[in-house]
Amino acid sequence: MSEPPPVPDSPAPHRPKNFFPSGRTLFLWLLTALLLLLHFFPSLLRLYPGCPLHRLTGLLCPGCGGLRALQLLSQGHPLKALRFNLLPVIILAFLLAPPPYVRQLLSGRYFGIAILCILLYGILRNLPWAPFVLLAPP
Repeated sequence: MSEPPPVPDSPAPHRPKNFFPSGRTLFLWLLTALLLLLHFFPSLLRLYPGCPLHRLTGLLCPGCGGLRALQLLSQGHPLKALRFNLLPVIILAFLLAPPPYVRQLLSGRYFGIAILCILLYGILRNLPWAPFVLLAPP
């Protein structure tokens, strides 16, 4: 009897060493996104999708008003952007931090705290009492 031919060892699948993009790559992506928002207004075009949660329930998700906030931010109106939605402005500020700080913020306990803060923000902006009504977009 003849033996079956030996099976060559398959190479291990390629896994990227670093999940986070480099600072330069992240900056270019953010710059491109802000330039698109600067030239394609969400209020004039139906290019951008609406919020399905708001359409179905009338509730504001944590991201409602975020696109308008980023558009105002790209036009140089940071205070007006904060009025529409605090969350994308704060997240953008964290993403513009040096990469070691971003990695530390997205790891372990800090990531869980961030998720809880986002959920709490989504709940508070739907409450009909002052001062929570200020968290809803105008």
